[in-house]
Amino acid sequence: MATTPRDDKMMKLEEIRRRLQDRRPGVVAAATGLTAITIARIRDGAYDDPKLSTIEALSAYFEAQQ
Repeated sequence: MATTPRDDKMMKLEEIRRRLQDRRPGVVAAATGLTAITIARIRDGAYDDPKLSTIEALSAYFEAQQ
């Protein structure tokens, strides 16, 4: 399967969870357009299969933080 440029920057769920550990869900939610409860559930492992758009939003958020 060929990768697209978008695939190159998208983080894996495990990496997103690791990076969310020291973040406040409300702050991340405000920056990404996701809900704070979604952020908390991903961080805490309650969501094992979030939507692609959710992963994209979180990946973009962390990319912008670097």
